[in-house]
Amino acid sequence: MKKTIGLFLLFLVLAGITWMVLNKKDEGENISKIDQAFTLASVDQIHKIFIADRSGNAPTELERSGKEWIYNGKYRAAKPTVGLLLDAIKRMRVKHLVPEAALENVTLGMASEGILVQLFDQSGKKIKGFYIGGMTNDERGTFMAVEGQEKPYVMHIPSWEGNLRQRFSIRGSDWRDPTIIRKKVEEIQYVSLEYPKQKNQSFVLQKEGENYTVEPLFPTTPKITTGLKRGIIESYLVNFRSLGVESFENENKKTGAYTSMVPFCIVRLKDVQGNEQEIKFHPLYPKGEDGEIVADGKEIERYFAATSEGDVVLVQHLVFQKIFWGYPLFFKE
Repeated sequence: MKKTIGLFLLFLVLAGITWMVLNKKDEGENISKIDQAFTLASVDQIHKIFIADRSGNAPTELERSGKEWIYNGKYRAAKPTVGLLLDAIKRMRVKHLVPEAALENVTLGMASEGILVQLFDQSGKKIKGFYIGGMTNDERGTFMAVEGQEKPYVMHIPSWEGNLRQRFSIRGSDWRDPTIIRKKVEEIQYVSLEYPKQKNQSFVLQKEGENYTVEPLFPTTPKITTGLKRGIIESYLVNFRSLGVESFENENKKTGAYTSMVPFCIVRLKDVQGNEQEIKFHPLYPKGEDGEIVADGKEIERYFAATSEGDVVLVQHLVFQKIFWGYPLFFKE
């Protein structure tokens, strides 16, 4: 009798283990299929990314153009930002299923605050579509659902802890490449710097054939005839290779008080293809107790710069000071 009971109990244990193994296997297979619904092993097939939220913000469209990405059909997108986005699409995986008790709240949350992401190939065919919700309570997972399906899952990137939503919820100019000047030495045909309050420092540098000339911008400034320093032209023009902004300030209403003032410097740049740029640098002076701008005796750290493309940006003096040369600096003493 005892032997029979023992065998029966052993049978129950083995049956339970078998059931657990089979169900775990099925769950693993299902999870693998769910992963495929969200992710792409090769992000190279993605040609366009559309992102929209339910908060009334303007949608984001990123489109591949050679090795670059274009934001909303007009601006070069920031490579690191797009890189993090593509990394998430490639590496995110299902962490676990959403508990039954939490399904209703998670679904309602995604319906009201979800971010829609759609991926398209070069022919315009949609490859994937999914919604992104909020984070789990332990902040180690992000709720997501496949477009057209209501069931949410908890997603994550293995070996990385963070909010996946942040990689997709970038807005407006934060998608933009902060580089506003990007010219190689051989691409520059003409550059001039105008200092409205220091006219004798203003100059124009121009390429003529294989040589360069540097002359005063204003005819009232005496020409320097001692000859250019050796290698000085390339030493200067190399500074235009990559100059970036701290932030885009197009929505900042306070910039008008500064951009209406006489600029510290006006940079005009023309490349060999005929493309022209103009940037006006307005010092970001502090304000006094009466609210008026204090312009005397203050060291400049930043500028509001107005570009010919219609942007107002915040730039650092430490970044741009290398192009703020004066006319005499090019010549032998």
